[in-house]
Amino acid sequence: MSQTHPSNPLLRLFKPGKADARPVPATEEAVAESPYARYLQDRFNPAEARTLTPTSRDVFLLSADVQHVADTVGLFHAPKNLLLVRDPCKGETGRMLRLRMEPDSIPLFGNWRGYGKDGYACYNPARSLFSLWFQVDQARPDRRFSYGLPGRGWLPLTGDWDGDGKDGIGLYDPSTGYFFLRNSLSAGLPDYYFRLQQTPTRAIPLAGDWNGDGISGVGLYQPETGLFYLSDTLDAVVPAMQFSVEPRETDAIALAGDWNGTGSDRPALYLPRQSRFLLWLQTGQPHSDTAFRFSHKGLRGTPVSLRWAL
Repeated sequence: MSQTHPSNPLLRLFKPGKADARPVPATEEAVAESPYARYLQDRFNPAEARTLTPTSRDVFLLSADVQHVADTVGLFHAPKNLLLVRDPCKGETGRMLRLRMEPDSIPLFGNWRGYGKDGYACYNPARSLFSLWFQVDQARPDRRFSYGLPGRGWLPLTGDWDGDGKDGIGLYDPSTGYFFLRNSLSAGLPDYYFRLQQTPTRAIPLAGDWNGDGISGVGLYQPETGLFYLSDTLDAVVPAMQFSVEPRETDAIALAGDWNGTGSDRPALYLPRQSRFLLWLQTGQPHSDTAFRFSHKGLRGTPVSLRWAL
């Protein structure tokens, strides 16, 4: 486990703050260009949700009536706050749920309470504010708190960092390559902070339980080279796995999920121009095991990994 030291200047960024506090103005520091920089700008175009940001957690839909033990994929369409989900039995888009997402926010899904049914959340990057719902049918969030620095383009993650059966939150800073992960759903200091060695530029972060031990690790994906860097533990700065995949498209978005119900997460790619998902059942091989087009109407949105029935 990475130890937190009060003298570390990075930890000054994580002073506990009140929920709904006024946002801190962004500094003039240059942020390294990443695919998210373009997506976050496009996201707020009311005409079309072109922003594509990955999440890697499960969600429980009230209308689910079929038992599944594997994750599936979906798209969140921001203008209408609509989540469209692929039915793994029928192999087609068959479920939808209207979420109460806050404007200009990124959707997240997680098992916040450890009950086996997931809620959802949204992260506002301009305010660095997390809002969490424990039930999908509630009008107001159950918890809201600030974490990290506002207006820096930091990217949210969710995962079970300590193996207690409950998901925590995290942030990734594209400009430095640092991960800041926290077990508790509250403002405060990160429980883990580290930077993977050989951090690629323009990298996309993801999280998943790569070895099936019940503890989530993190990873990075570089669209230009098609390289994945995956870490099993949160105390090692050297990636445990490194491999390349095809195709290599600069706008590809990486995510992860337990696609075959084995208890281990595997990577996936979403190709926005084709509305196409590529899923890997094994790590280390260049070509995906499953590929399909999600929306024949060309609907774009935020790709998510989820389990819509428990």
